Amino acid sequence: MRIDYTTPHLLLSSIQKHFSDRAVVLPSAWKSIKRLVTFRYLEELSTMLVQLVTTYVDSLRYGKGDAEARSVFGKAYAAKEAKTLHKSGRERRTFDYNGSWVFMERHLKIGTNKDSPSETARVHFHWDAQSQRVIIGWCGPHLPLS
Repeated sequence: MRIDYTTPHLLLSSIQKHFSDRAVVLPSAWKSIKRLVTFRYLEELSTMLVQLVTTYVDSLRYGKGDAEARSVFGKAYAAKEAKTLHKSGRERRTFDYNGSWVFMERHLKIGTNKDSPSETARVHFHWDAQSQRVIIGWCGPHLPLS
């Protein structure tokens, strides 16, 4: 299997192609990935996404709790947003999945410069226990808190 990370779009396409039984990429993620056209750390993002759809999914499928499952990501994983998340920030992290609105507070992060899509990326996701897949709602620059 070859994960193509020469561009952000090809990376997400590879994830969808090779891991369709483990991940669902929502239209909002496809839209957001376009904003990472200048992102400099594609190899790191590729590694993170592959870990999300393999190690993380396997951990949850085999009954490990989320705390144990997310340990693979270390500081790159955030279970909750800042306490300063306003209503509009919450709305930006809510995505349409199968006709329902799902708040995706869990996210993976690269970089800390909130204003730089070439340096910073976020992957907001949701674990769907029923389908046993991770749902990727956002794969783009940092979302505003308000």
